Amino acid sequence: MEIRAIQGDITKQNDVEAIVNAANESLLGGGGVDGVIHYAAGPDLLKECRTLGGCKIGEAKITGAYNLPCNFIIHTVGPRWHGGNNKEGELLNHCYKSCLELAMQHGIRTIAFPSISTGAFGYPIDQANWVAVGAVYDFVDNNPDSFDLIEWVCFDKNTLKQYEKEIALHKSGFYEDVDPIVKKEELMALLSAYNPEVHTNNVDGFDELEDDDYSIIIKCDGDEYLYVDYVDGEFTLGFGGWHTHYNPYRKDYEDCLRTLNGILENRTAAVKVMSNGEWCGSWITSADKCTKKDLIIEARRIMHRELIEKTKRNGYQIECSFFDKSKNSVFTIDLDSSNE
Repeated sequence: MEIRAIQGDITKQNDVEAIVNAANESLLGGGGVDGVIHYAAGPDLLKECRTLGGCKIGEAKITGAYNLPCNFIIHTVGPRWHGGNNKEGELLNHCYKSCLELAMQHGIRTIAFPSISTGAFGYPIDQANWVAVGAVYDFVDNNPDSFDLIEWVCFDKNTLKQYEKEIALHKSGFYEDVDPIVKKEELMALLSAYNPEVHTNNVDGFDELEDDDYSIIIKCDGDEYLYVDYVDGEFTLGFGGWHTHYNPYRKDYEDCLRTLNGILENRTAAVKVMSNGEWCGSWITSADKCTKKDLIIEARRIMHRELIEKTKRNGYQIECSFFDKSKNSVFTIDLDSSNE
């Protein structure tokens, strides 16, 4: 079978039996690729979609293709981007798997995807591409001989380049599994100068640690400041109120190491938004982006709509944490200055 990316108009693909629509929860059309597909398919598509009762994020539903050159449209609802710590990756992964499961159920062997969630939903393309391509390769590995062609039809050259790069990484073996026990020693060597604590196998109250799990913790003034875990089959890196997960294969682990080195060298800061003592969002950013103006813009982009409304009512604080705590900063944004 072939997995590839091409540039073009997804509504004009005549080499696949089904195309995927990046829809919204109503399934009644919208902007971006959703609007383009509804327009090209014609009004009968909307009539059928009205009978489906909408669609939840991460799930998929199938319709006819009407005026399109394929036979089916599989509609899926991708996640909106809120900084990466709100299960966006998990939901996006589920979108692709839901579409492929539905295609298999209908005997569809050739399918074209758009770049789900990277338009109006704001998912960064360099984050979405590896989730998307990884989901497809995982599905194909678990369901061999089920498809002849799976492709992404990319709207522009930059999107095409990102998917081509990720597909090439998979073909090169860059996603081979790593040995977490071997990597434990590598992580310990990297962090040894900072007096890390190492916890394994349900000792010291770490009930979540089983078998070969471990947690490497660096404390500051007695409090946990930075940690790297291997728990439940994935690595987790946490720092200053921010954390993210990495799968146990070479690319993800090397991404983890790059981020960890950036933190240790104070090139990368963790950012946390608080309002009335409550957490409202967190992310990491480069040290040169830790200005009040840059962080206000980023906070508005990342936070949920309801949290944005809350901070407008109550004001908020943006806290930047560096590994060198002397570089830390807190910006208070009250009601009068929140429009800066």
